[in-house]
Amino acid sequence: MICRGLSALLPLGVFLLVSCTPSQRPTERPIAPTAALEPGPAPRLEVAPQPDSDEPPLDTSALEALIAQKLRVEDIPMSQPLPLAPDRGDRLSGDVPLAAVTANLAGGKCLSTLKRLGVEFEVPDFETPHVETPILLSGPIAGVEILPRWPKVDRTQEVLDCRLGLALVGLSRVAAAQGVRKILYYSIYRPSPAGKPPKKGAQHPRGMAIDIGWLELRSGALVSVLDNFPHRRGQPICKQMDLDDAGNLLRQFVCQAHAEQLFQVMLTPNANADHQNHFHFDLTPEGSWCILQ
Repeated sequence: MICRGLSALLPLGVFLLVSCTPSQRPTERPIAPTAALEPGPAPRLEVAPQPDSDEPPLDTSALEALIAQKLRVEDIPMSQPLPLAPDRGDRLSGDVPLAAVTANLAGGKCLSTLKRLGVEFEVPDFETPHVETPILLSGPIAGVEILPRWPKVDRTQEVLDCRLGLALVGLSRVAAAQGVRKILYYSIYRPSPAGKPPKKGAQHPRGMAIDIGWLELRSGALVSVLDNFPHRRGQPICKQMDLDDAGNLLRQFVCQAHAEQLFQVMLTPNANADHQNHFHFDLTPEGSWCILQ
């Protein structure tokens, strides 16, 4: 099986897994679900057609085919098999590019693609060091709001690179198909100390990573990674197991995003103690892999 990535065209290096730990969880009592989860298969998401635009659709099929031809499966350091990306017509994320393509988009192309997809965003009016194409989301995507769990007047934590925004389009479509209305996170942008460049492999200082702690459903239930994800350190995630509704929803959310190759690094509580209360998803421009732990 093949995981496609741009740096397959270059000599492959060693992947260093960097843990990114959000700030300590506040001591306030977590919100309990207010409604029971509804069992049953997730509905298919119908993506509404976008209005006509002068911007041509982003066609990456030739590039992706070349990546697939060059990359060998034995070159991929990952914790479990990655299925081939489904045909575009079968992906819940629709025409959102694969992660390795998204991660290497130029700023102008990324912004025009977000506009074509109908994403509402604005440009920050404050400095965002080391973020190549900074944006702030101004509204929901595919009916799903992506918000900090504890918003601040200073919106620095909400800054994201346009490329992460494009990946979140696909993730929102996956979430909407599972009945999710809000994706709540600890942080996205965590600036490096003043005057210091980001460490190699660290994507939060570049606005290219998100730490997700909760999913709020249309039923009103709040599902928590800390409380509801099946913490099984070092174990495969995308195998069928006996889980309750909340645990199964979180597992499907992660595994569907992985199968559609929306991010290159996806870390869960199964990875290590640093990620016991959140999912860390990021884009890594130099990466040639899609890893889930």
